[in-house]
Amino acid sequence: MILTDPNLHLLPWTRETGPDINATPATRYDASNEVGSGPSGHALWVTNYSAKDGGADLVTCKRPNYAALYPALNLRYVRLRSKMFLPLASRLNLGRLETDVKACMIVAPKTLAGQKPVQIRNVANASTQLNFSSGFEQIDGDPPGWKNTAFKPTPPSDVWFDYYHDLFIDSAAKTFTVLGMGFGAQTYKTASPDPQTVPWQNSNWQDLVAAIQLQIMVLKAGTITVGYDLMDLVWSDAAIA
Repeated sequence: MILTDPNLHLLPWTRETGPDINATPATRYDASNEVGSGPSGHALWVTNYSAKDGGADLVTCKRPNYAALYPALNLRYVRLRSKMFLPLASRLNLGRLETDVKACMIVAPKTLAGQKPVQIRNVANASTQLNFSSGFEQIDGDPPGWKNTAFKPTPPSDVWFDYYHDLFIDSAAKTFTVLGMGFGAQTYKTASPDPQTVPWQNSNWQDLVAAIQLQIMVLKAGTITVGYDLMDLVWSDAAIA
């Protein structure tokens, strides 16, 4: 069974900032849907203006987590896919290109006003980033921290290309695995010693959502923009071809 949550590029995206997002916040960070741009004619453009080196925030779109909401469907495989555009001027100052799927699988306990939130292992934190300084595609591990894969993609500039990001969620073991990713014709399937079978992350999330997060970081102070279009989140009970 395949269930597709389509056209995420058309939905509202919300900025999040703070030291747990990035040590150096962006001066301005926003997402806008521009009519007449991209393959669909309604592309989403994320812009980061940072007055300091290494500045970034993120924008997020929270969608229903169908794997958690309908466990009988056994939707263990997930793919985030989109078209992506890297303007050359932005590509030359892009420090990190991060794309995350964070799926809350279990509702954290509710607390009374004034009580400290209770955290449990309940989020499959399938966060990935292309580190332009090292060239490696990286996966967030446990404890949190970026781990290199063997993949060193070189995405093109000034042209729309296909991007995807695959993961597998094991609800019984409370783990997830980033299965692979692709930038245009350059595709990769993870294998040992890449980070695999990562435990769910501790959180106090109380909504069964899949949070898609788009984070672009400047290398040096300045402005960068990345385009996203035809973005879907696909859920399946079998590996997605």
